Order: sequence, then C-alpha cells, then structure tokens
Amino acid sequence: MASNQVHTFHSKLGILKVAKVAIGTSIFTVLATLTGIFQGAEWSLWDRYFIWRSYEVKDPEIVVVTIDEAEATASGTWPLSDLALAELLQIIDQQEPKVIGLNLFRNLPVGEGETALNEAFRTIPNLIGTNKTIGTKVAAPEVLEKKDQVGFSDIIVDADGVARRALLSVRSGEGQEVEGSFALQVALNYLEQEGISIELEQPKFTLPLLGNPINKEYARLGKTQFRLLESNDGGYVRVDNGGYQVMLNYRGGGPQHFYTVSMRDLMAGDIPAELVESVDKLPLKNRIVIIGITSDSNGAQLLTPYNRAQGNQLNVSHQQTSSTPGVFIHAHIVSQLVQGAVNGRALFKMMPQQGEWLLVFVWAIAGASGRWLMLNVRGLPRRMAIHNLLLVGYLGVGTAIIVSCSYGAFLLGWWMPAIPAVCGFVTASLIMGSYYSHELQKMATLDALTQVANRRYFEEYLYQTWWKCERDGKPLSLIMCDIDHFKLYNDFYGHQVGDRCLQQVVASIQQSLRDSDLVARYGGEEFIIVLPNTDEAGASHVAERICDKVVDLKVAHEKSLTSSFVTVSCGVSSVQAHPQLSPVELIASADRALYLAKAEGRNQAKYQPYQNLPPLK
Repeated sequence: MASNQVHTFHSKLGILKVAKVAIGTSIFTVLATLTGIFQGAEWSLWDRYFIWRSYEVKDPEIVVVTIDEAEATASGTWPLSDLALAELLQIIDQQEPKVIGLNLFRNLPVGEGETALNEAFRTIPNLIGTNKTIGTKVAAPEVLEKKDQVGFSDIIVDADGVARRALLSVRSGEGQEVEGSFALQVALNYLEQEGISIELEQPKFTLPLLGNPINKEYARLGKTQFRLLESNDGGYVRVDNGGYQVMLNYRGGGPQHFYTVSMRDLMAGDIPAELVESVDKLPLKNRIVIIGITSDSNGAQLLTPYNRAQGNQLNVSHQQTSSTPGVFIHAHIVSQLVQGAVNGRALFKMMPQQGEWLLVFVWAIAGASGRWLMLNVRGLPRRMAIHNLLLVGYLGVGTAIIVSCSYGAFLLGWWMPAIPAVCGFVTASLIMGSYYSHELQKMATLDALTQVANRRYFEEYLYQTWWKCERDGKPLSLIMCDIDHFKLYNDFYGHQVGDRCLQQVVASIQQSLRDSDLVARYGGEEFIIVLPNTDEAGASHVAERICDKVVDLKVAHEKSLTSSFVTVSCGVSSVQAHPQLSPVELIASADRALYLAKAEGRNQAKYQPYQNLPPLK
C-alpha cells in the first residue's frame, strides 16, 4: 500500500468515523441496559463501594437492645414472654429515652404477663410497635394501634437477596391512608421532639427534557432532601418501586456500628461503659432505643452489601455468607433519616436516566477516539503483540477511571452507574479496531479514485465466480471497456477533470449492471466487468447499454476523433466454464473483442467468442 494512500485513508476516518462508532455503540449499550443485563454486575459494584468506603463512627443517638434465643428461653418462653417483655420495657422507660422502637411482633399473647404488657403499651408514651403489611400480614398490638404508634417492619430485598433499599411508606389500598415504616415512625417521633417534621417542596430547577422524575415534589426532612426511587434509577431496571423507597446508606458492615446492649445485661443493670457519658446522666436518656431479636431461628437475618461483598470475596454462596439481623437494618434506616435531618448526612441521589445514557455516549466517544489515535499515530509500534498490549493497558486504564469516577460520585452521595459506561467504552474501542481493519481491507480491494474493485480483487473474484459457474453449469461473460481517446482528453482538460470524467463513466457503467455483477478498474482508463450466469446475448445487450449511457452523459470531448462527447468501446466474450478451460483466455478473448471495437470506429460493443478451445472429454 502506497504511503499517500495510507495518508488519504487516515484523513477519511476522523471525527465522523469516531462519532459513527460511538453513536452505534451507545444505542446498542443503552438497549442492552434496558434489558437488565448489567443489573447484577452494577449491584455487585455498588456493594463493593460500601466495602471501599471508610466505616462511619457509631451513631451516638441510637442504642440497640438485642435479644437472642438463649436470653428469651431463659425467661421461660420462646419467643420472649409478655411478662419478660413488659419488664424490659419498664426498665428502658426508666432510662428516659426519647423513643423506644419495639421491633417484635406481638399480636397474640405469649406466656404469662399479657395484662402487664398491655399496661406498658398504654403508659409508655414514646413506644413504637410494629406490624407486617406486605405478604402475610401480622397485626400490631391493639393498644399501640389505637395510639397510632405503629409502623410496618417489612424490608425489601433485591433479586439477589440483598437489602439495598429502604421502604419508608406504603398505601395499603386505593384511597386509604399512607402507612409509615417502623424506622420512619421511630425517626419522626424523635425528630418531632426536636421540632423537625416532613415538608414537601418543589425542586429549585426543572429539566423538562429529562423526563418527569426530576420535576416531582421532593420530601424535606430537616437538613436533608430526598425523592422516591424510580423503577429505572441507578443500576435498577424495571424494579418494583411501590411505596416510597430510598437507597440505604449503611454506616458500616455490622452490629459494631451501633451501641448495643443485650437484654440480659440491661435487666441486670450491666450497662456498657461506652454508653455512660457521666454519672449524672442515665445511659439511655434522650436516645433512640430499638429492641429486636438477633436469633437466626426466627428468619430475621438479612444480607447487606457488606455481607454480599464479603461472600463474593470468599467465593461462597449467599446461604453460606454471614447475614445481618433485621433490627440493625432498621437501625441503619433510622440513623440515615435522623442524621440526615439533624446533621445533613447525605441521602443517595440518582442521575436522570437520560444522564446515564449521555454518560455512556461520552465514554463510547472516548473508547472510539482513543483506539483510533492508537491505530493512526505513527510513533506507536505496529507489531501486533505490542499493539494488543497497549490496547489492554488502554482499556484497563479507561475502566479504572470510569469506576473511580463512579466511586467518587458514590462518596458524594450519587449513584452513577459504571458498568454500562465500561461496556460502551470497551465495545466502542473494539468496534473501532474492527472498523479500521475493515476499511483497510476495503482499501486493499477498491480503486482509490473510482471506488470500484481494483485489479487484484477482480482476479480473485473472477476465479471464484468461474468455479461457481463451473459447479452450477452456468455461462460466464466478461466486458472490457475503454474510454475512447482518453489521453487526448487528459492532455486538453487536465488530469483533475480527467479524474472526474472517470468517476462519471464508472457511475454510468454501474447503473447498467445487476447487483451480482462486478465492475473493476483494469488499467488507466480501462474497466472490466464480470457477468455471472450471463450468456453471449445478455452480455452484448449490457455492453450496448453501457455505450449508450456514457453517450447520454453528454461529457464534452473536443479532442475526440470519434464524437464531440466522451464515449466508450466495449469488448465482450462468453464461455461455459469448464475445468479444462481458463479464465485467463476469457480475459484475452474480451481484450481481442475490445481491439476489434476500436478498429471498427469505437463507441460500440463487439463480441469475440472464447478462443483456443481444446477438445472436451
């Protein structure tokens, strides 16, 4: 390949080629994203971000009172008896907490003490009970229900079993009142004592081109603002977003991220030293106390991003992965709401879906343009092994940058999906490489000026077509065309005008052919046409039509000795392909026919039969 051809090829790619690959790749990636193919990988990466992020300090406002199976059975009944629970509630109430959250189902009497427990429910003003409203319903204690001090304890999990979302409220039926979750009721009860309540406000700006979600009302709770999770937000695709959901922002990976005290220790007065701020202050005073069971036997164990990521790291199944008691997930939700309202701790926000698509397009451009530069910068090595090594390094660095940007957004409180962007980046880079190779191959087979097949490709095509016609028992024809007096045309009009003339003649020839025919540039002003499955009559008719169409172009040729316009002469030859015959002789026969057309006045087509036919056996 000549260096000037390479330079011309390089200049043709440019921005338009990169944009073409980037747009195509982006459309493919977005469509793939809408199928949910990246959802699992995006969830896993999201879980990994929690592992990478530093754990937060313990929430000073929350204390979790844990009840395990051994403690409950020590009281004589499993689950915990009404009498033991009433005693526990009274002891906690004496510590003067601001809110007590009872994350235990107590719709039926358990053992002795029903009267004492109901009395505790009546007399403790800041006690929040729980029920179950999704799936199999479990009622709340009637006394707390009448006081409107109940929230549902349902925790939603994703398809892989991980709790990443917090369900804050649901509407139990058409036209019915909204029910708040257990965590929301506990947080609101606490915040109301701080003079903070939920308010609705319009966004400060709207982006109508980005769809409805950005224009919806926001809920404001003190210093934090949040909106409900949409079905395609973040890494989700058509997720069930019923009720009011937000993303969970875990403080850390286990119970150690909250102050905890066991029921046994609390009832024995054995308070952990870390809860004792001073001898003059009760350890639980003005705090949020959440009571819950931590035993595996009641099904209260759930997976969090920390459990899932650790399980992947250890290469174990979900069932083998350690899980987190549900009471601590409720504690995370309460902490998220309270700390957000009081201290402005960020709630996760989502990019509009169209913003995610734009991100894919930007990285697809980066992948395509970077690969194009690698293929075209002359200083880079051309050896395949070195180029592949550079490509792997480029893709690796680009992927690392995308994930780093996504993780940085995570730290700032945004979910910026990384997997679709990585797919767009890598795919665009690989497609650009294939596109480049295709263009090189195309250039190797096409004439640069006329954009028809060159002589090399013609010869390959002729032999392939000969074999097919031989196999099928079909005739094969060739037409050799020559522009009459073209040297005189070039000398008079100049080579640039001559080049345009060649292009016009080729376009006219192509209009006379079928899709199965091939036209190739055979020499300077000579063209040769392969007509598969075409006999003498059909080929002669095509040649005559070519002559007429070129004349109809009305391209002036003042120096022509044949006509005042550009004309062509055509030589035609046909043969029934056979193993004992040769395509070379067919070319020679068409060339002799062309010589005959020129000799008899030009601007015409002449036929010459295949000569040097040996006897066929």
